Amino acid sequence: MDRSSERSIRRIILALFFLSGACGLVYEVVWMRMLTLIFGATAFATAAILASFFAGLALGSLAFGKVADRIRHSLTLYAALEAGMRIGVALVDAVAPGVDTPADLARARELLGASA
Repeated sequence: MDRSSERSIRRIILALFFLSGACGLVYEVVWMRMLTLIFGATAFATAAILASFFAGLALGSLAFGKVADRIRHSLTLYAALEAGMRIGVALVDAVAPGVDTPADLARARELLGASA
């Protein structure tokens, strides 16, 4: 492979990394909006988003940190992890429409209040 094709591939990979991070930020905003329907615009909604984000980083590092060092094709591992995250996101997005009317929100608030 010549030098110009290596640069092109490197640029494509960097652009994909950038888009992956941007998608993550978009999902954080969307989930924040979804949680404000249940928790209201409170610190609890923000804390839940931030805690889940950082817990995901920590658990991912714990689970795949050593694996990534041993794998020869780490980009393939990264692509598989991205695909797994997208499947998880699709599952979360499929479950959330159950809370979309004012009556559903009131019921969710009652359940959250009763369990606390």
